[in-house]
Amino acid sequence: MVCLFPKLNHPADSPGQLTPIDHLLTRIDRPAIMDRGLDIATVSHPSKSAEHATERTVFMTPYIPTSDAALDVWAANFSTLITTSPASYGLASADATNIAALVAAYHVQYLLAGMSGSIPKTPVNPATRTPVTIAAKDSTKGAMLPILREYAVLINANQAVTNDQRRSLGLTIKKTTPTPIPAPVSSPIVSMIAAVQGAVQFGLRDSLTPTVRAKPFGAIAAQVFVNMGTVATGNPSGDPASSPSLSDYVDIATKTPFSVPFAGEDAGRKANIWTRWITRTGLVGPWSDPIAFVIPSGGT
Repeated sequence: MVCLFPKLNHPADSPGQLTPIDHLLTRIDRPAIMDRGLDIATVSHPSKSAEHATERTVFMTPYIPTSDAALDVWAANFSTLITTSPASYGLASADATNIAALVAAYHVQYLLAGMSGSIPKTPVNPATRTPVTIAAKDSTKGAMLPILREYAVLINANQAVTNDQRRSLGLTIKKTTPTPIPAPVSSPIVSMIAAVQGAVQFGLRDSLTPTVRAKPFGAIAAQVFVNMGTVATGNPSGDPASSPSLSDYVDIATKTPFSVPFAGEDAGRKANIWTRWITRTGLVGPWSDPIAFVIPSGGT
């Protein structure tokens, strides 16, 4: 059970000391995020190998209401539930007391200078809504929100707190099951750029976004298949096969342009090339249209 209340104001006798919540928020721009009313979390983004794993900050759906009336209701519910059983949220009684004091102070100022939640919005008390009371309300709100957000972050990070409890508090439920990336629905557009000594250079675009170099969503590369025609036997015309199913897998292209090398003895033979997008999990998209070319000389 963690009590934040004694450390929230960073006592002068321990300058620079980080509270448990500060450790959670060290790597993010707290002021910018807090002002936008966003829930936050830092999550691992794994790759195929551990040494290439990265971290990214996830911005979840805003959970704190922006209107005076809705905020008053949300904050009161947040405080009431935590006051009833602070330990069930990993907090202490002092935390609940701290939250209740902030929420009560805002509620008083809301009744004096807040706006109703109905449309059109009207002052809760027109007689007491003045520039002075509005400024006091905004100041009280500004003091309350950062603290409530910090408690919300701590509660969301506590694995002992259930999603039902988070939902009751009005918090955003973090998504824990990743959405599977589907197979690509588009195909590559292949273009021959140049035939150089012993290799042919090709370019790739996506059929849905042919004006940009980006791969489609979920694709990490394009599989490359080539079929070469035979002049001597079996194919008197010298033409290659017209189906990718009869072709050989030769490479995986992770960027554009890419080159396909050929052996010296294949110079002059006709060939077809096909590609298709592939995801990290091995799902593949539809085949590209074939590109016909002649293998240049100079291969190894």
